[in-house]
Amino acid sequence: MFRLKCRGVVCRSLLILGLCALALVVLGGSVAVAGPAIDFTSPGTLGNNYHPALGGYSMGWEFNLTKAMTITDLGYFNWGRGGNGIGESHSVGIFDSVGNLLVSTTVNPGDPTSGLWVWKSLSTPFVLAPGSGYRIAGTTGQFDRYTWSVNPVMIDPNVQYVQNRYIRSNTLVNPLYTFATLPPYSYFGPNFRGEVMPDVVPEPALLQLPFLLGMGGFAYWRRRKTA
Repeated sequence: MFRLKCRGVVCRSLLILGLCALALVVLGGSVAVAGPAIDFTSPGTLGNNYHPALGGYSMGWEFNLTKAMTITDLGYFNWGRGGNGIGESHSVGIFDSVGNLLVSTTVNPGDPTSGLWVWKSLSTPFVLAPGSGYRIAGTTGQFDRYTWSVNPVMIDPNVQYVQNRYIRSNTLVNPLYTFATLPPYSYFGPNFRGEVMPDVVPEPALLQLPFLLGMGGFAYWRRRKTA
């Protein structure tokens, strides 16, 4: 075991280059910011099936996730009675395949909008592991619209849409049922967006750089030792 002893500009330069090389290798896979999990430019059929005696729905869709994603925002379809933004609050959350609520928030009128969605950023982003049978749901409320029979839709490549999900409830609960006779891509309602780490392999030159710098430092040490 030996300790490298050097002075001046050469030693500092070797140290800086080594740290830069390490950073290049570690950060070779940069964070990719995802758009909405599902998006479209025009809604499909619009409706709200709230009933004074029965209430509304906890409604959304089931999906699989192929890569881990850090969920940063939950959203709701931005279409009130007049089509000019939501007029009531909507609880939105993601459940796992057995019905455990993993993450949730409340989307309110006046929250930031983008496209056909109004978004609420999570105070603490949530890491959603790859898996199947996830369900995102949102409370429909009395007045705001949700949409179904949407076509075409744009789906994040890490997300696999499975089927619609719903249950009669005024509160956010696991949507147990599916309406199989509806065309695909419904009900929207709720949405999410987040970030994924792409599978990026550092270039061979980057992998060799720390080794080459280390060899240079060793040669410098040997020359100092024998001088």
